[in-house]
Amino acid sequence: MGCLRCYNKVEKITGRLFGLYGTFVANNPWSMIIIAIVANVFMGIGMSRMEIEKDIEVLYTPKNNKAMKDRTKIDTIFGDKSATNFFPHSQTGSGNYADIIFEAHGNIKTENCLLEIRRVRDQIVSFTIPDTSNDVPLKYSDICAKRNSQCVITGNDVLGSNFKKHIHFGNISYPYLENNFIGDVFGNVEVANGVLKYASIIKLRFYLNKASSNNEKVTKWMEAFLKQNKAISTNITKTLFAHSDSLNNEISSNLDDDIVLFILTFSFIILYASLATANWKCVSDKQNLAKSGVLVTIMSIVGSIGLVSSFHIKVVDMVGVMPFLILGIGIDDMFVLLSGLAGTYDDNPEMKPEERIKQVMKRSGVGITITTLTDLIAFFVGASSSFLSVKNFCIYTGTSILLCYLNYLTFIMGCMTLHEQRIAENKHCCTYKKVNNGRYNKSTIKTCMCYGSKPKKREDIEGPMEKYPHKLISKFVTIKPLKVVIIIFFIAFVSISTWGSVQFDQGLDLKLLVPKKSYLYKFTELDKTNFSYNIPISFVIETKANYSQVATWELFKKLQKDAEMDTAIDSTKSLNWLLDLRMSPFYDNTSEVNFTASLRTKFLPRMPHFQNDIIFDKVSGLIKSSRFFVFTWQTKDSNEYHEVMSRMRDIVQNKFYIQLLLILHHSFSLNNMKLFYQKH
Repeated sequence: MGCLRCYNKVEKITGRLFGLYGTFVANNPWSMIIIAIVANVFMGIGMSRMEIEKDIEVLYTPKNNKAMKDRTKIDTIFGDKSATNFFPHSQTGSGNYADIIFEAHGNIKTENCLLEIRRVRDQIVSFTIPDTSNDVPLKYSDICAKRNSQCVITGNDVLGSNFKKHIHFGNISYPYLENNFIGDVFGNVEVANGVLKYASIIKLRFYLNKASSNNEKVTKWMEAFLKQNKAISTNITKTLFAHSDSLNNEISSNLDDDIVLFILTFSFIILYASLATANWKCVSDKQNLAKSGVLVTIMSIVGSIGLVSSFHIKVVDMVGVMPFLILGIGIDDMFVLLSGLAGTYDDNPEMKPEERIKQVMKRSGVGITITTLTDLIAFFVGASSSFLSVKNFCIYTGTSILLCYLNYLTFIMGCMTLHEQRIAENKHCCTYKKVNNGRYNKSTIKTCMCYGSKPKKREDIEGPMEKYPHKLISKFVTIKPLKVVIIIFFIAFVSISTWGSVQFDQGLDLKLLVPKKSYLYKFTELDKTNFSYNIPISFVIETKANYSQVATWELFKKLQKDAEMDTAIDSTKSLNWLLDLRMSPFYDNTSEVNFTASLRTKFLPRMPHFQNDIIFDKVSGLIKSSRFFVFTWQTKDSNEYHEVMSRMRDIVQNKFYIQLLLILHHSFSLNNMKLFYQKH
């Protein structure tokens, strides 16, 4: 009882305050309307400073998370070797690339299919685009990632003469062929005893230079790559294509589709609001109020985007959902206010407009304030998210909800005052001229259009869609058979919802970020279904160590062994320069200087795939930092990648390895985006 008395007291006080505000608005309706319009236009100017964040990694990974910090640190330590000595496993990010998938109706390992794939490959590497920096046309070899002065193309080996021999003798081992992983080259495969018998899909990946100086050229080439592939015709195979920026570009293009959907939704809401509030009486009809409610929602959306953008908070793809949410929230507030207005006619049909607006604010002002506060709290708490996409979406949406609320208290209440003043003077809702009371006997249409009177009770102001639905529903739900049906449906709903929450799968399905009509949706679906990947995991020793000592070698060996004991790790494919050096004739541990000299002059020139894994101090010439790699077994299940990374971190955090000051990292790409998303 004490809580109820407290609640009633608070409601009485707030109701009185809203009543005073309602009186103020009723006495200054035009001032409130003009202030609202000017304020929203002024805030909307901020849209000129609007910036759009398109980077999928920035949007869907936590800000300042450990993996991102580690990757930045590793980039700083090892640098970018994509222009001179590129190896895919050495990448710390997705890098720049262009993919094309060839799909045949039957076995793609035929000479005709491979001949067609070679033709398309040659067209891709040979087409040129204008280079704005000079007059020489730009082609793939000018911006490709290189090794031994040759462009690196994954899948290029299966188009060579050596692969023909394997086809002829039927000895194509899978997933490794001559120590090269081909699980990401062939798709929809049939394998028997480790030998590839059938494949209907081949994927080629054209790696591009990652140097920042080439960013503009790479972007232009990737755009031309898409146009080139759309123009290419094939007879035997079907092609699908994408590049490393495809997802970012497609998300941006979705904004245009969102604008069309918003216009359609806006039109539908106007139609619905007009029909829902129409009572087809020329004096008491509320359609204009309903339309102004939709209009003020649009004002709030524009004002909020401009206001937030002026603070350099970037628009993210999820903000495209915000207008639809605000339309729903705004229209809901409008119906609450209109219901409060209709209720005043039951209290006193002769009430003056000023008093009526006061009563509306006392009754409905508290209601829309509470709903606005609950929404604001939810979204502004969401603004604390470490994911930029969620954070910025919540900031934009929360600001829009707040502006929508303020616009309803100013613009809509001003419009409602004018509406009530018109009714009090018995003026027409469209022409704003006085109409005759009563009914024109000869024509129902003319009576509806030209005759009318002030409403005397709630039913006179409500339309058919306001009167009858709640009456019918209240009668139906009291019928016993329907009560049983409702209970059954509710139990079924709760049961299905509970089951669905248990089956909830965390992660990020990239193809759902783009429309089904997009070329990227089809590409991603085929790629995810038919290709598997073995992700390289690097163990980085950040600080200097005495590599010539046996104790250091034993520590490396144990660390690699512990990692390879995991069931998800392929123990036969690890790349550890120190262990390979130990087994080579160039191992010299007589001193750290001799060890380093033999490593640099004898071992590394013969092992180029290790050159990116060792950094030498510029002053002393000794090893400053190094790394080695283990590889996961091929799999399409990102949950397994998530779990193995957690187990690898547990190994690194073992006190036994603390002296190495290790950094654990895996090569990030859009193919394992779900892994990166889950891990944080």
